[in-house]
Amino acid sequence: MEKSTQVYGIRAIIEAVNSGEEIDKVFLQKGLKGDLMRELESLLRRNDINMVYVPVEKLNRLTRNNHQGAVANISPIKFYTLEELVERSSKSNSPALFLLLDQLSDVRNFGAIIRTAECTGVDGIIIQKKVRPRLPPIQ
Repeated sequence: MEKSTQVYGIRAIIEAVNSGEEIDKVFLQKGLKGDLMRELESLLRRNDINMVYVPVEKLNRLTRNNHQGAVANISPIKFYTLEELVERSSKSNSPALFLLLDQLSDVRNFGAIIRTAECTGVDGIIIQKKVRPRLPPIQ
């Protein structure tokens, strides 16, 4: 049975964040107000979760369910901090093999690299938490 990759509804998303679900991005309806929505926005900011404000039509395209103005995409993979990754790998009897990626922008290349890493026994892939835009050189 495939795990759902979407959570919809304000309270459901709050519960998902509080339970430690790996949330990739949250779509919030533009102009929606209320105490519960402010609580959700605050929780997302505190947990450094990507959120974007969209028109209700976008939310309606994402799900046919009653979304209450909020839809979250759950990440299909688990992310670890560098410390957690090293700790998990140190429990193994064999030396750990990590792949460090930087400045990767093409999603297809990323997918190919991940598949190759899985086949070659890489223990973890280290990537940037957030992509920072490249700034032009100072003249």
